[in-house]
Amino acid sequence: MALTLTNEDLNGECFILGAEGEIESQELSQILWFPAASSRPGSWPHNQALGSVPQAQMATTSAYLSAALWGNFHKLKADVQGINDQDAFRIAYLRMLVIREGLADPESTAASHHVRYNIARYLGTDDDTSAPNPAPTGSDAAWRNSAREKFTNMVCIVAYFFRVRGHHFQDSFEDRFKVVWKKCLYNEDDPGLKWEYIARHALHAIFPDTLDAYWVNSAEVSACAGALTKRVNSVPAGIAGVAALRRGLDDIVMILPKIPTLVPDAVSHLEDIERQILGNRWNGSINRRFYNAQAIRVDEGRLGSLAAVILAALDQFAGNNPLSKSNALKRIADNAPITGAVIARLIATAVNTPEAASGLLLEPVSGAGL
Repeated sequence: MALTLTNEDLNGECFILGAEGEIESQELSQILWFPAASSRPGSWPHNQALGSVPQAQMATTSAYLSAALWGNFHKLKADVQGINDQDAFRIAYLRMLVIREGLADPESTAASHHVRYNIARYLGTDDDTSAPNPAPTGSDAAWRNSAREKFTNMVCIVAYFFRVRGHHFQDSFEDRFKVVWKKCLYNEDDPGLKWEYIARHALHAIFPDTLDAYWVNSAEVSACAGALTKRVNSVPAGIAGVAALRRGLDDIVMILPKIPTLVPDAVSHLEDIERQILGNRWNGSINRRFYNAQAIRVDEGRLGSLAAVILAALDQFAGNNPLSKSNALKRIADNAPITGAVIARLIATAVNTPEAASGLLLEPVSGAGL
């Protein structure tokens, strides 16, 4: 069979759509601090341009951005236990780029972005916005140049993981971040910071809908790496099982074209789910609430027979395929009614018994095997 799904295709194992994704937690260490409201520039984008260009640069002054940089540096040193000067500076520098690009805004209402609160805040006038003396290790020009060049990809890769894994970062993501980052043609394992610091501390204050819009728009104008552009329509966490079923079914019917007629209820339910998904790229996602998207009801019992058939076909024709190891498919197949089990048995028998295969093919086969 031609089926060659990889882990990137499956995008995780979540399938039951009642699950919650990332829970909002207003941790002090995640707050992006802006200079005092009285000192902000007169031109403020509120992300108006984000719908047409990937970077909505705002009119800023050197003094304003410097105050943002050092204000965030001092806050991080105070709020993140054990953080060193280099990491605090680099997180603060990425936060400064977020402010420069107009990707966060302390004045936006949480409701307009489908969240419970805004984790961008104004610094009080008494907060220390002065540069430390001497400058922290890691504040060198070479790293800053690199960070600016890679900033778009940093934002987009976090957007990708939030979509397909349901969280900005979890400990199990570290290696996966490195794999995708290398596909962006970066040889280093990380961009000068742990991915946890980038995702949880540097970029977390970007609203989820703004984060996704930035990624989509960057892909449309080829502003992000090809590895991230081709992933922009990846299946969101919450409906990965649907994608696995569809890819498996499409491949199986190439050699067993009667399969859909043998499990019509399962195929009909799968098609109904797919129609609902088309309405919004976040429909069915475990993070759908951040995008005003809808829940989708999945009856895994109805889909069980189809999952059992797909796994049986993979076992006989493509045992090493990654899809055969999908926990989502295995769980759904466990719900298979007897019909699915019988058809799965027929597939196994048909491999070496042409007579048994006639019920699965348009025409009976001749000779041994399929």
